[in-house]
Amino acid sequence: MKKLTKKDKILYTIAKMFNKNKNELRYEDILVTVFKSFPGDFQLRFYSEYPDTDTIRRALYQLIPEGYIRITQRNCSLTKEGKIRGNELIKFIDGDSIEVEGRRDANFGAEIKRLSNLDGYKMFLLKNFEAIIDQDFYEFYRTSVRTKNLELLGKMKQIHFVIDRYIEENEKRGKLLKDYAEFLQNKFLKLFYEEAK
Repeated sequence: MKKLTKKDKILYTIAKMFNKNKNELRYEDILVTVFKSFPGDFQLRFYSEYPDTDTIRRALYQLIPEGYIRITQRNCSLTKEGKIRGNELIKFIDGDSIEVEGRRDANFGAEIKRLSNLDGYKMFLLKNFEAIIDQDFYEFYRTSVRTKNLELLGKMKQIHFVIDRYIEENEKRGKLLKDYAEFLQNKFLKLFYEEAK
């Protein structure tokens, strides 16, 4: 594993907190725990006894578009991929012999089935590109015109994690889904940002 970044250290801390049977974490609890876990990385420049909350907040919010966490009303939760990556970090940093959650589960199969049965995807396979509309983009990524930009990036990353895993199992079909995802992004992502303004 490469050198740990501040984002890695924050995700490690969040995963440790979640492993103590918490479903959602308060933003303030994360700030305090991250500072206590890695004071040298997250202290104020001239006041080492206090956390640099701006640095922690910036790194924390970068985990959203990477698909590792969700934040709603200052409460944080880990995504499936966030739990996997967080537990990998715990295993690496602590040397704990924890069981790193597998990348394949029942939800994975259900998500591949959902993506493969979307009308837009079927039209894409038939090369009926003109019939594919913005609603197909929203359905593919489980978003809407009201989805905020960071949340959109996180949801897109989650779908791409699933597709990349599927390519390992079924390269031909997985690559078709990846091609469709790229088509949707090229055609509609700009429209999404225009509507969000």
